[in-house]
Amino acid sequence: MDRLQLTDIELQTHIGVPDEERSQPQTILVTVNLGHDASGIAAKDDPSAGMDYQRLVDGIRDLEKTERKTIERLAEDIAAYILKMTGTTDVTVTVRKHPPIEGVREAAVTISRYRIVQPPRGERTLIA
Repeated sequence: MDRLQLTDIELQTHIGVPDEERSQPQTILVTVNLGHDASGIAAKDDPSAGMDYQRLVDGIRDLEKTERKTIERLAEDIAAYILKMTGTTDVTVTVRKHPPIEGVREAAVTISRYRIVQPPRGERTLIA
């Protein structure tokens, strides 16, 4: 399976556990890595045969409008969006931020989520 990775997508969002932390937008960096069949776009050297990266990033950026307490929730929301809006069956999302903790440069969470795809009726799989 081919992979598509978009690194350090910058979001401005209200996030954090204390109310004071959520009062101002913070810069969050998001990296997504998803299964992506690149054979069509590679064979034709035609971007229209593949995924629209800008549209994917715009959809992720739309999620910055919702206030959240945790980077874990943001990562889950991004993963759910990607699984819903693309044909991928797997996605890994990393969300990074500068926490208000002295001596800690960065807090990050990485999650992987999958969509189970059932084979068409009557087809056998390699897994019994």
